[in-house]
Amino acid sequence: METAAQKKERIRRQNEKAHKRRLNEELTKRDIEIIKLIYQEKTTQEIAEKLGKSKRTIDSYRLYIIKKIGCKNAVGIIKYAIANGLVPAPVKKRRR
Repeated sequence: METAAQKKERIRRQNEKAHKRRLNEELTKRDIEIIKLIYQEKTTQEIAEKLGKSKRTIDSYRLYIIKKIGCKNAVGIIKYAIANGLVPAPVKKRRR
């Protein structure tokens, strides 16, 4: 039988998953494309050139993405992208 604490934790996890799904659904294809380019360490200018947009437009996209996912900067965007499977997690290299 499930204890009250276990039930609370199960509900919390379900709510967290649902929240992540909603956020992923709110991101447009363009948002995800820009997130992937940020993950590839492209500059705003490089992203603008690749997508045929102005640098200012890409800055606007970046700000909208930050607002949508509730982070503070590009690092937060990348953390979100990795945690939600939008980009692969980096593989840690072994030291020799």
